[in-house]
Amino acid sequence: MPHFKSPRPDGFPTEFFQKHWNIVGESLTNAAFSFLNNGHILKEINNTFISLIPKIPSPKSVNDFRPISFCNTTYKVASKVLVNRLKPHLNSLLSPFQNGFIFGRGAQDNILMAQELSHSISQSKGKRNGMPAIKIDMSKTLDRVNWNFLFCDLSKLDFSSHWIHLIKECVTSVQYFVLINSQVTDPFKPSCGLRQGDPLSPILFAICLVALSSLLFFPPIKEKPERHLHHQKWP
Repeated sequence: MPHFKSPRPDGFPTEFFQKHWNIVGESLTNAAFSFLNNGHILKEINNTFISLIPKIPSPKSVNDFRPISFCNTTYKVASKVLVNRLKPHLNSLLSPFQNGFIFGRGAQDNILMAQELSHSISQSKGKRNGMPAIKIDMSKTLDRVNWNFLFCDLSKLDFSSHWIHLIKECVTSVQYFVLINSQVTDPFKPSCGLRQGDPLSPILFAICLVALSSLLFFPPIKEKPERHLHHQKWP
């Protein structure tokens, strides 16, 4: 896990656990395994700070700030375990056109392909069999993810009920505190969206795009795919 990150709500950065692992290592491991096996996470572990970083020198509106999330280290350890278990299955779960967030694939490939397609479309103007293009607004994508859609998507991809419950607990039990001038606001709970800074968020967003990719590129599939992500007790 990366070092020199801003303090989380619990005040313990990654370096603290690494330096004092002989003292706190067993407690951290037990907390992570308790969540992974029992499916319940303490709300204090999933508390998250939001810091508003200005995008421009003199911000004047909310749109001029970039929200950055700071998750507790204990939560990120458990989330990272889920990510590592998912990684071997991503190539079969995600569209071959989805290059972001997947190890071994590069987003620059899609950028080059988009440039080539744009050139081909411009050359096909006026022709009978011209090619169409669809432009999709992807701004604030993580903030707009519908939870019910995400969990339905996971079910369609044949995730086990325990896996879906673990992901649902990670996503829905979060409680936000906004940092304003070094002061912490009262907490609030979101009703949609995924956190930036959560190791699980990029993969979940990519999974949400599976449905969109299927509608754009593939005919409807009546039978469930041969993918089985079932519960396995963590040691």
